[in-house]
Amino acid sequence: LLARVLLLRLGILFGVLGSLAMVVSLLRYPLLVRHGILAGSLGIAAQLTTQLTLGVFQKRLRMIPPAAGEVAGRAATLVLALLFAEAGAGVLVFVGAFVIGTFVTLAWNIVAVRRLLRVPVVSVRARDAPLRGRNLSRVPKTSSLIREAWPLGLLLIFWMIVFRVDSVLLSYFQPPEHLGWYALPYKVLESLLFFPAMIGGLLLPRFSQFAARAEPEKFRKVMNDATDLFTLLVFPAVILLVL
Repeated sequence: LLARVLLLRLGILFGVLGSLAMVVSLLRYPLLVRHGILAGSLGIAAQLTTQLTLGVFQKRLRMIPPAAGEVAGRAATLVLALLFAEAGAGVLVFVGAFVIGTFVTLAWNIVAVRRLLRVPVVSVRARDAPLRGRNLSRVPKTSSLIREAWPLGLLLIFWMIVFRVDSVLLSYFQPPEHLGWYALPYKVLESLLFFPAMIGGLLLPRFSQFAARAEPEKFRKVMNDATDLFTLLVFPAVILLVL
């Protein structure tokens, strides 16, 4: 299943990158900016592929390996950026440092996932017994995956438009320095969104389990506990942001 979804995502990514190359050629940005967009998109593609592997860690409740991979990738980016800054390199080289860091994280996660998938799940329900062998008949087809996933994909597209369209418009009416100051708080916000997404990702297997078993009481209890947790976390986060 993971291999099938990975091939599907890679196919979509190559299609999007090809479309991006044509769109960038039509923008009236400087050549340096257009080259930076194309180079940075490789890092974004690596990040999206890395996110695909997180489902395995969330299923097994093993989040230390992907966290270590994220730290390793960020450390690689930071070290390279410091070296490039010392050498007086240009902006494209810093974009390259970002891309290298994302591929370090991706390679780390792939190795960790391969090791984790070699360890069988101890608790297997009786109805899932055929999956213990090499019976792949229950793995959804690619067409089924697309049919189930396209609403979420459309939601993510609209989410990216909401987060980016104002920056794109501002880039046409203000100098790059203004856009940089405007985009900085957005980057802080996106970094903070990682934490609720991490908690939500850990809770997702439980939500799916209780929903599939039609156990609304357990589902409601986990949802209430998660709401209480987020409520407790949001107040110190707001105070920290104000400071």
